[in-house]
Amino acid sequence: MTNKLRYGDTVIPYSVIQTKRKKTIQIFIEKDDVEVHAPQSMNLTEIKKILNTKISWIFNKQLLLKERKSDIKLKKNSFLFLGKSIPFILKTDKNLEKIVYEKNQFVIYSKHSSFKKIQQMYYDWLEEKYSTFINRKFDLYSKKLQVKPKGYKIKNLESKWGSVTDSGNISLNVHLLKTPRKMIDYVILHELVHLRIKGHGHNFWVYLEKFMPDYETRKNWLDVNQTEIMK
Repeated sequence: MTNKLRYGDTVIPYSVIQTKRKKTIQIFIEKDDVEVHAPQSMNLTEIKKILNTKISWIFNKQLLLKERKSDIKLKKNSFLFLGKSIPFILKTDKNLEKIVYEKNQFVIYSKHSSFKKIQQMYYDWLEEKYSTFINRKFDLYSKKLQVKPKGYKIKNLESKWGSVTDSGNISLNVHLLKTPRKMIDYVILHELVHLRIKGHGHNFWVYLEKFMPDYETRKNWLDVNQTEIMK
């Protein structure tokens, strides 16, 4: 159920999730939504009264989130690598298809000159470069969570960083490989947690936080920079 707060002329919608285990109120703020986790014994009038004491903070936090802009600026003739814009030089070579990363730039040897071909080469390079890291993280978190994913694929997903099927097949967005390693780390854990808990309810985030206490910082970084990274 969606409820509403008012701050001057601004209407702030919020939803309430109540559980027996909860002892105190927790407020989760997104730029277009507020989610309140509260004890089951607390009635909605009490909850709203508490929220109204924090209305200024809620309003300003949402305003800040709406004003936040991506800190990633992709320059011309560059690729994103570890969340940074790295220039590339194309060297025509009929006998060699290779990418070399040196001195903070990419040197690309290829017979192709179209950007789409060069971009696919870069995605293949990223996938190969990160395969050991990704496999290690899947093994690590699968053991910690005691789950058995069927496997994973790197795909060009339109809007999601990752997904998981009911049968345990996990997909990671190829664009994720352009981000810092700790972001890849977060998405792998996120999808594996779904093998235990479906959906994004309160229990999901509490369980995820047990294994990654700073998950919110990583999630927020991906949210803010998503549009620029997925170009």
